[in-house]
Amino acid sequence: MSFEDGRVGGNSSCNTFGGEYKVQGDNIEFGVMMSTMMACADNNAMMQEQEYLAFLGTVETWKLDNGQLLLFDANGDMLVFESQN
Repeated sequence: MSFEDGRVGGNSSCNTFGGEYKVQGDNIEFGVMMSTMMACADNNAMMQEQEYLAFLGTVETWKLDNGQLLLFDANGDMLVFESQN
């Protein structure tokens, strides 16, 4: 996942995605994500990809911790991203 000038994008497994995001303090909101529509060869990968993109729509807060980006929804469920630099 990469962030630049209010836009976010990345690879969600079988497809690439992109959309807008807004940050205010520790709050973050992702807009509707656009995605390519390639089918995954593996049904489990397709389900994981759908869950990942759906989760982005529920994210409310973020923080950086030891080089990791942590995204949280209202229930405290979390996605963890490692820096690729």
